[in-house]
Amino acid sequence: MTAWHERAHEERHLINPAFCSVLLWHAGKGSSESTNSPRSSLSFNEAFLILPLVLHQKTRQSLPSRINSSLPVWINDNPLFVESLPRRARSLVPFTKEAIVFGGTGGLFRFEGDEMLITVEREPDIRAMVFRTSNEVQQCMKKAHFLGKWFTHTGSPETIFTLLGVRP
Repeated sequence: MTAWHERAHEERHLINPAFCSVLLWHAGKGSSESTNSPRSSLSFNEAFLILPLVLHQKTRQSLPSRINSSLPVWINDNPLFVESLPRRARSLVPFTKEAIVFGGTGGLFRFEGDEMLITVEREPDIRAMVFRTSNEVQQCMKKAHFLGKWFTHTGSPETIFTLLGVRP
């Protein structure tokens, strides 16, 4: 990773580890709130799908709003977003890793085996922070939360990666 002071202005402000770790926390929270689903947590590998799906505005806006929406149908309806997803995911790997380290050391979440487990004690701080942000940031958080729920309802992480054409 490039030293913090050498990063571009946009990178320091838009893809900083604090913001990205809170996105991952919201995805983890969504997965933990999932009822009647085969899983109750996000996998470590699925954390690497959150940023490329949420940070790209057009992809984020195209995501469905209901967890019973079909991932294969969404993929079929949005082939250009899905086609560019592997490239975006690869380019955001360093930022996701940095967010995982930041969020882990900051007590937002931890990993047990392959499962991402959020820390609910930090929720008041996160809610207060999100409340003071722009509408676009709030939309990013909502979609990250949605993705956590959607992934746990869709099936195994392997199925999700295969459908999206991304290799962990």
